[in-house]
Amino acid sequence: MARTNPLPAQEKAICERIRQYREISGFSRVAFAYEIGLDSSGLANYEYARAPLRCDVVFKLLMRFGLNPVWLATGVGFKNFDYSKALLTPLKDHPRALFSEIYFKDLHDHLKAAVQDYEDSPKSKWGEIRLNCPGNAKTRVAAELWLQDLIKEWIPRVPSRHLNDFVNELIYFGESKLEGYPNEDLDVQESRIKRMAAQRAKLLKRRIELKRDQE
Repeated sequence: MARTNPLPAQEKAICERIRQYREISGFSRVAFAYEIGLDSSGLANYEYARAPLRCDVVFKLLMRFGLNPVWLATGVGFKNFDYSKALLTPLKDHPRALFSEIYFKDLHDHLKAAVQDYEDSPKSKWGEIRLNCPGNAKTRVAAELWLQDLIKEWIPRVPSRHLNDFVNELIYFGESKLEGYPNEDLDVQESRIKRMAAQRAKLLKRRIELKRDQE
């Protein structure tokens, strides 16, 4: 049941990450809610920070999507990360408890240690993006937003004397990958551009509505 009093900032941030993850993954609210055993109104209560996130919902998210509980709780790290199910037992054992409480009490230190072990592998260190339905405009815009987030994280970390090289290497890599793909008709690409533009407009409208509802 949704509460009338505003949630603490920490809980609101967790709720916002649920919405962000759903949109980046290319799911509608109805489809995403179905995947974790909720109805769309129940998911909306979490996304609009009307109710704090419980452990039972988070456990389903982790099992279905491989969502990283460290990122969900703190905003740090990759959005997806595969942990041993044994590490996540506290979430399963306390289904009605607040996720934030169980995370910082029972999970944080153990998961940080697991991440440290995982990062020994370069491929694992960089993570792996999982995009559903790569042919539709919603997923392509989600990929676009994901890459924008990465660029915003990378650019401040580049030393000034290396910035030109860094940007050019990204461009060269992207163009070389594109050259290796089969050619498509221009009509196909133009249609894709129009559908993506329409999806961006829808996303902007939803964000404006969300901001208005939270004020």
